[in-house]
Amino acid sequence: TSPRCEARPEGNTRVIPLSNEQPARLVAAVHSAVRAVVGILFACHGAAGLFGILGGISPNGGTFQFAYWPGWWAALLGLVGGALVAVGLYTRMTALVCSAMMAYVYVTVHMPHALLPTQSGGETAALFSLIFLLVASIGPGSYAIDTVLQRRRRANDIRRYLDTGDVIGISISD
Repeated sequence: TSPRCEARPEGNTRVIPLSNEQPARLVAAVHSAVRAVVGILFACHGAAGLFGILGGISPNGGTFQFAYWPGWWAALLGLVGGALVAVGLYTRMTALVCSAMMAYVYVTVHMPHALLPTQSGGETAALFSLIFLLVASIGPGSYAIDTVLQRRRRANDIRRYLDTGDVIGISISD
């Protein structure tokens, strides 16, 4: 709850919150939506490189040759990693791997042409890298498979504690 002014409202007077805090549900929804959209966009990048859909990798809708290093493997990682991040499964580790991959792409593909992303065409690589690093840092959000699984594990731990008194593995900080 946010602090409210001390004056008591009379008639049509509204109580105005003193802080700029957003409602927790809105923040959770936006957090999860950004994670999901970024994951879907990344998966689309991967699908374009693997299957030539959504425009492919060239003006003619081409694909990477099977097992061609690094393009085909990056596309595969983009498809699988993007899908995992989108649904929020193994989110932190997957987002960290995707962030590292896009940092590698930026340094090896775009940076040799120019240092700044706007000069080298590396805006997408830089943004994906930073957004995935953010997702890896702050986690999947409230609306993710990882969160559902964590809640189930915690509920099972609490049930075990109530049944047996066993406190091993129960964290009071979560």
